Amino acid sequence: MSVLTGFAPHFNRNKMIGSKKEDSQVSERKDRLTNEEQFCVGDVKIMTVSIALNIFGLLPPAKSSSLMRLIYKAFTIFIHVLYILTVLAELAAIAVHWGDIAVVANIMGAMAGLVASMCTSLHFLRNIKKFMSLIDMLKSEFIAKLQPKYMKYIFNAEREVIFCGLLLFPLAATIAFIWSVVPFLNTNPLTNFKNEKNVTEESSVDKLVFVVWLPFEFEKSPRYEIIIFLEIMVISFALLMICAVDIVFVCLMSHAAAQFRILCAKLNDMQENVSETVLHRRRCMPPLYTGTFMRQGPVPLNVPPSTHSWSADTENSGRFVVEMECLKNQNPEEDPLLQYLVECIRHHQAVLAFLDQLNEVVGAVSFLKLLNFPFLICMTAFQVTQTAESEQQLLRFLAMFSGGVYLVSCYAWFGQHVIDESEEVTAAFYGTDWYNQVPGFRRLLPVAIMRATKPAKVKAGVYFDMSFVTLAAVSGLLCITVQLYDTLCALVARHSGK
Repeated sequence: MSVLTGFAPHFNRNKMIGSKKEDSQVSERKDRLTNEEQFCVGDVKIMTVSIALNIFGLLPPAKSSSLMRLIYKAFTIFIHVLYILTVLAELAAIAVHWGDIAVVANIMGAMAGLVASMCTSLHFLRNIKKFMSLIDMLKSEFIAKLQPKYMKYIFNAEREVIFCGLLLFPLAATIAFIWSVVPFLNTNPLTNFKNEKNVTEESSVDKLVFVVWLPFEFEKSPRYEIIIFLEIMVISFALLMICAVDIVFVCLMSHAAAQFRILCAKLNDMQENVSETVLHRRRCMPPLYTGTFMRQGPVPLNVPPSTHSWSADTENSGRFVVEMECLKNQNPEEDPLLQYLVECIRHHQAVLAFLDQLNEVVGAVSFLKLLNFPFLICMTAFQVTQTAESEQQLLRFLAMFSGGVYLVSCYAWFGQHVIDESEEVTAAFYGTDWYNQVPGFRRLLPVAIMRATKPAKVKAGVYFDMSFVTLAAVSGLLCITVQLYDTLCALVARHSGK
């Protein structure tokens, strides 16, 4: 007994030295992780696609001068005045050519896309502060508090949106180019189907990008060059501006899906992410010494002290009683895994609040685009079938049709991505080691699972959400489009019979 008692202080000194070394290593590891996190957060760049807003005149750069901001403001006013004048001229052209189905369908197909673009850009300019607050929230509330090992999900979200933009902007530029060069390729005026009757009343409407009515003769120079230049500017900026705003919408949706993915990863890495020092204090209590052996590890609370083998040594028995009292009096709210679960639930609530604000901003204009999509398909399909002999007209409307389909498909793709990732949170909550945790952990987890069961959605108005189901439903409206198409063909046949 005296030999063991003599070795005990020496063993305690070794354990204290080892414990200090471990604590210093843990603190060094923490400092290194903090430095890496600050480095990554400081260098990471998100919403890189928002530079398109600067390029196409919707938003001045962050550090621009007052003169530059004034130029941007004057340009946006000028281009939207052109939008409004073009739409009014198209409405006048519809009134002038009412009864000529080919010309009216031509005008309405182009006007549908122009109105959608104008409403999108005006909606963005009106809610620009809300957009900026969403981007700031993404940077300050999510990215700034993110651990370095989860930055890969942010980079993946950025890469997906950049890939989408690399396809979207060339497509928009191609459509603008096709619509701009078609007037120079046409040598014949627009004709009325089989009877080849000129419906333009000596006005070469095919020589313009948009079929419009003008109160003066525009065929003479330099009026024609000015009108064609302004129309090319309208079609180009209408397509590029709507793409710039939509790519920002899509980027916000992609980052929301990435936050759900990060939340799932954090829940899966719960044991790893909880501080090693806190876990050491909770699970690795100091060893208990007896007269014949040394007991390692924590003492279970559900076993009475009388069942433990411990000697009558006063110092060791006193330490055992103190440790038991500490375990009994431990506050469950201070459990590190419970606190980590609370942080994950707050993260989930923050992402849901972010999506609510996003729906507030993009809901109305997205609903307008979904309603415009079947009408665009109908007008485009009608023009393609009725002007099949004209390669220029066929190419122009096929390009517009492909652009509309790709844009709506991007919305549906990223919206479905948000739904899928939010549904994975339920499995991540349940996958935690909840059956080995404190009662507070087990009481809180079902509430989190119940809320995560309802998937998060990006809304398009009240009735639709951005998903593949909605895309299929909108495509299902093709039956209405077919009926409208049959009605137009019947009107054409009746008009030709006369």
